[in-house]
Amino acid sequence: MLISPFNGAREPRVSPKEQKLSALCNIAASDGIIPPIKLIQDNPMFFNRNQTIGELIKAGSLRKIRQRVNAENCNTPDEQGYTPIHHAVTHRRANIASYLLSLGCELVIGAPGQRRSAMEGAVTSLSLPLIEAFLASGVSLPDYIDGLPLLHALVGRKALKESHFAFLLRQGLDLNQTDSRASGKTVLAYYLSLQDIRIDTLRIRWLIRLGADVNQAEQPWAAPLYQALINPSLYDRQEKISATTFSSVLDELQKGGLRMDLDLRGCKFSGLGLEALKRGHYTGFIRLLEAGVTVPEDEKVNMIPYLTSENFGLRLARRLREINQTRALDLPVSILLHDVREIRRIIQRLPHGAPGIDQMFSDLAIATHLTCNEKLTLLGMLLERGADINAPGPWGNFRLSALQIAAGWPDEVEHGGALLPWLLERGAAIECHGLSAFYLAIWHDHLEQASLLAARGADLTWRDIKQGTVFSYLFTCDSHGNRMPLSKVTAALHRLQEIYRSRGLSLPLEEPFNYNSNDYAPLDSCLTLADLAVRYNAESFMILAPALLSIGWPLNAVMQNEHFSGNLIASFMFYAHAGEDISPLLDSLPEPLDQLSEESGDPLRWALVSRVSLETVRRLIAGDDPNRVIARKMKDNIVAYNEQPLLIYSMDRAGGNNESVGQYLCGLSRLLLEQGADPNCTSKRKLTREYQHREGIIRLEFSALEWSAMLGYFDLFKLLLDHGADPRRRCCIKQEQFVHFLSTRQSDKPQSEIIRYLDELDRRGLLDIEACSGQNATPLLYAVSKCQTQLVRYFLDKGANPDAVGGFDNSAALHRAISNWGWVSGEDRRATVEMLLAAGADMNWLDPDGDSPLMCASACGCLTAIEALLAHGADPRQSNPRGRTALHEAAQEAYGYDSYPDDEECRQPHEVDEALKIAIIERLLTHGADIDAADEEGATPLLCAIRAGHEQIAGMLLRRGAHGGKPDAQGRTPLMVAAQCSDPRCVYMLENQPEAWGSRHHVAGNGDNLLHAISLRRDSDVADELFRRAVLQGEVELRANDQLITPLHYAAYRGHSAIVTFCCERGAEVNSGDDGGNTPLHTALFFDEDEVDEPQVRQMVTSLLTAGADPGKANAAGETPLAIAARRNLTDCVALMSMVAAGRSDATGPTLS
Repeated sequence: MLISPFNGAREPRVSPKEQKLSALCNIAASDGIIPPIKLIQDNPMFFNRNQTIGELIKAGSLRKIRQRVNAENCNTPDEQGYTPIHHAVTHRRANIASYLLSLGCELVIGAPGQRRSAMEGAVTSLSLPLIEAFLASGVSLPDYIDGLPLLHALVGRKALKESHFAFLLRQGLDLNQTDSRASGKTVLAYYLSLQDIRIDTLRIRWLIRLGADVNQAEQPWAAPLYQALINPSLYDRQEKISATTFSSVLDELQKGGLRMDLDLRGCKFSGLGLEALKRGHYTGFIRLLEAGVTVPEDEKVNMIPYLTSENFGLRLARRLREINQTRALDLPVSILLHDVREIRRIIQRLPHGAPGIDQMFSDLAIATHLTCNEKLTLLGMLLERGADINAPGPWGNFRLSALQIAAGWPDEVEHGGALLPWLLERGAAIECHGLSAFYLAIWHDHLEQASLLAARGADLTWRDIKQGTVFSYLFTCDSHGNRMPLSKVTAALHRLQEIYRSRGLSLPLEEPFNYNSNDYAPLDSCLTLADLAVRYNAESFMILAPALLSIGWPLNAVMQNEHFSGNLIASFMFYAHAGEDISPLLDSLPEPLDQLSEESGDPLRWALVSRVSLETVRRLIAGDDPNRVIARKMKDNIVAYNEQPLLIYSMDRAGGNNESVGQYLCGLSRLLLEQGADPNCTSKRKLTREYQHREGIIRLEFSALEWSAMLGYFDLFKLLLDHGADPRRRCCIKQEQFVHFLSTRQSDKPQSEIIRYLDELDRRGLLDIEACSGQNATPLLYAVSKCQTQLVRYFLDKGANPDAVGGFDNSAALHRAISNWGWVSGEDRRATVEMLLAAGADMNWLDPDGDSPLMCASACGCLTAIEALLAHGADPRQSNPRGRTALHEAAQEAYGYDSYPDDEECRQPHEVDEALKIAIIERLLTHGADIDAADEEGATPLLCAIRAGHEQIAGMLLRRGAHGGKPDAQGRTPLMVAAQCSDPRCVYMLENQPEAWGSRHHVAGNGDNLLHAISLRRDSDVADELFRRAVLQGEVELRANDQLITPLHYAAYRGHSAIVTFCCERGAEVNSGDDGGNTPLHTALFFDEDEVDEPQVRQMVTSLLTAGADPGKANAAGETPLAIAARRNLTDCVALMSMVAAGRSDATGPTLS
């Protein structure tokens, strides 16, 4: 059997029936009945048109699909881009879908660019066999369809049946799932919220039957009941057969166990009853009441406008009264529930002063279903029967008289225009219940009513219960939450001026008034009219200000509050925002604006601070001095006082560095310069008393050019140059030029940005590469000070002298690169040093202290710089005038610049990095440094390290061959120095070093030995340990030095009570005097109170006395230990010595026989 290569169809066969039909046709043709026709096989496409895959699937021909679709082509789209599975889902062919799924087809359907999940299509088709086919193939139900949970997405579909949901629930779906992504509702609540379908009560019924919870909701507003109540597609009454009413839905929900305890008030929503009335569900309102809904007390007043005969017919009104009485709801059911004839009959039957007659009057005054004549007639009848014309009635959140309602809301009160004069003619009070009908009319922009009330005697100066006055209600939100448009406010101000003048009064323009621009209560803001006007934006201010000026506010009158003092324009500028423009107002001011007096508030200054429009600034500059200086006291710990010309002041107060601010400043500066501002002006500042000692370090003067660079406004910098700014002009006491400022004061900026400014100067021929500051520092010296490598390269390439000398320390560039700052990175320092050396800098140049660059680098801990210097041949054996070499500096100084963080704020300068210093010493030794070189005091690098307490460095030097016993010029050995003042670890290390320990008996030039050094140590515990070991293990002699001072003298003075006791126990001479006649007992009493405690002194005195010390022995000055103790008020010591003295007196005196 052949397959067509074009359409894949078989060649057609001719069946017996077709052969018979062909024969009959040929016979008929031969008889002339019909023309001859060809056999079917001659024209196969006439009957057997080649069917597409989509058509085959639509026809449900699984056999043919199996023949044409396999695993290789099951995802091949047709000419429209649809795959076979798409057709299977579209035509709900479950068997074909199963086959395609078994082939492993892709689970997507739809046209290209509009693909979606095939399972979604199966579910939304509502074909259970199709869904089962997908599930059987292992495809899970989708969690969401079109952003909604599965059941939510299906519940509104017209063809949905109970069986569909029952099947899906058996698959584990939750009928009470809340849609947490979008709607926040359960399936039932979501269904009841749908507005573009007809809500079906039968569907509600079977949803509840399947388990839908009629009360479940995460928020009260998401409950099924509330969603049904606010759904506008639900009718109040059965107006047509197809309509679904809210009441019918309520019936179904009640059958499902509905509770009526929704707390909508907690969500700031109206209660169910009031919401039903607002939505026009009057029948529903009654049904809710019958179902048990409660009505909050504070909502009852809002129900009054709805409880009328117009909304409730006779039958509903009767039901409403019955439920109100049965449940004792105390609803505001009034006379308005009756028609006009019944109302008339009720009034006619009323006795004079009947209870409730005042309420009837209030209700009828606002009634909406009466003609004007009917309303006024009925009101007159009530007045005749004793009704109070001023009786308050509920109106929104107020209780107002009929006159007040008619004055404030004439458009909401039917026939209000006629009612107002009618009430006034009958004596209604304008001010009552704490409020004024006149103010209420102004509040709602009813100026005609306000004029009428003013003409009838309204109190124009009255202060109401909310402390409101005439202006309060022009700027307070009305009862609907709306603010009066400013165009109407200005009209009202002019009308009020006319009203006040007609009464011989002036508007209270200077009197602060209470208002609330966001709500109508309470009136919690208080300002004058002018003070309020300046706080509006420019557009609004230009509406209010002319009106304010025209009704009598003087333009230059001083306005003063806790924030600012100045005239109207200055005050507006103080509150203005960037870009605001009031130039049209400035062009039309009724009188000249005061800009220069102290009382004016300085409009231009605050215009610059606020960055108002350039057109506005242009007007203000024309009336000001462009070179005026603004002086300010600063709230700063460092700067106390600032003086800035307008040009610089505008830069300083611009606020922010972005393109728009830069453009604004350029335009502003151009205006100032065109008006004569000095491009070379400078700002000056004075430091606080605490920082005055830093004058010269902290700049006190900055030029306009420097300000432009400091703030990063390059275009402004060029503009200043264009107008004659001189970058060579010297500034501040350091006499720095602009190039110096760039090189040192702007180190926090990218160097490429600084070079941009330098290039611009160079392009204009204004760059002086060798310019010297007042301290003779060139730009290169400043750049190398902070190792700004790009700048250093720039200056050297421009021909800067690499051996330039100057600055505060009169040092050369190499020294400044190495020693000036500790927070520069080591690699930047290396690069800077290498650039200078490559440019020919003298690496042997000595600074004023005689130190070479290598010595400075060793002292500062700049390993990278040392490597660069040594690579260029620096001599590590070179010494300075004090005999110190680079090795001495490395061993002793604590600085470790290369290990400091690259951040000045977090550096910790004096904490030695011994690993860094050891690496430096290794480099120096490798290059020939003398390890035992002695300085002018005879100190070797080892002694320097010990003196500084650098134990690791000392150990490294000893390991590299340093002499451990070599004394200094005073004869002190390393062991003696360590024992007296170094880290204990240094002592322990030297005790284990043969040369050092072998020097333990050495005597210094003043006669001191190791025990003297130990006794002079400050920490007693370590001193005691070292002393005992020196005596007991080292057999060091306890001897006096050249001044006859023994170690016991020193130990007693330092407060080393344990050493004193130890010496006494070993028989030390306790009464031996030094060359001043002081015994150890004397020196014990000479103690330093900041270092030795009195109990230690008492212990030493006790040990010495016990060993035989004489408290009465006088020194060369004639003082005895006892006298010294008495002078220093050491009562315990005095008592001890007195007892000893008395005992010795008794022992030598006469005895009794």
